[in-house]
Amino acid sequence: MKKLKISATILNTVLLMLIFILINCIVANISNKYSKKDDISKHSNTLLSNGPKNEITTEPKVPEKTIEEKRKEISDKYGYETRDIEYILSNYIYNVDGKKVAFLTFDDGPSTTNTPKILDILDKKDAKATFFVLGNEIERSEESKAVFKEIYKKGHAIGNHSYSHDYNYLYPNRHVNTDNILEDFTHSENVMKSVLGNNFKCNVVRFPGGHMSWDGMKASEQFFINHNMKYIDWNCLTGDSEIRNATKDQLIEKFHDTYKNQDRLVVLMHDTYGKESTVEALPEIIDFLRSEGYEFGILI
Repeated sequence: MKKLKISATILNTVLLMLIFILINCIVANISNKYSKKDDISKHSNTLLSNGPKNEITTEPKVPEKTIEEKRKEISDKYGYETRDIEYILSNYIYNVDGKKVAFLTFDDGPSTTNTPKILDILDKKDAKATFFVLGNEIERSEESKAVFKEIYKKGHAIGNHSYSHDYNYLYPNRHVNTDNILEDFTHSENVMKSVLGNNFKCNVVRFPGGHMSWDGMKASEQFFINHNMKYIDWNCLTGDSEIRNATKDQLIEKFHDTYKNQDRLVVLMHDTYGKESTVEALPEIIDFLRSEGYEFGILI
């Protein structure tokens, strides 16, 4: 009996030792596993920091072009010197160099009704135009100023059409008054500056009623040159100012009557209030000119 008791005690002791060894092995194994993970992680970090680098690099952000930079690009691409075009018009030169350029021009705006629609059409048709604006129309409301600013932002050329459009003030007794003209056009440009900033300049002008219509214009040529006023008339029109309550078809007919397949075509239209038919006729006029091989320029 005594021997059996001793044997049981030894057996229990051996079992306890085996269990202790087993627990130590398990703990050591777990510890070793985490140690290896740390080593791998450290090794990976070392490779990332010191090894070959294949990380994705992002291109430096190119600053967006300013409105002035965009306008400069458009002017360089589509701009034509106003005095050159007026010389062609005033001397009735139809064939210049075989290159067909049409200048879509709009007088008496901006309006809050028709000008935005015209801007949308020009966008859709990928065409540029020249807007001869009136200072008093820009000042009409904050919305009018916003429309004028939109013309500028979209890169269209801007011409000065006077502040008042008052024939009696500008041409008393149908004769040019250069002092009044200078005052009125300067006033208009100051209104433009108040909206677009003092750096804005506008030397392209269209006299209300046209340069061709008034007495004493030729005698005033040097005055206009001295004040850097580059005027322009037209050699094609839709008649949207002459025909009362004109329909779209009447405007298109008048356009074709005055269109002579000129190499340089300056089309007179109006974007002021009440010229809804001009808006309706414009897409067809643009499509016709493009089918005839014209590109669209602006006056600078």
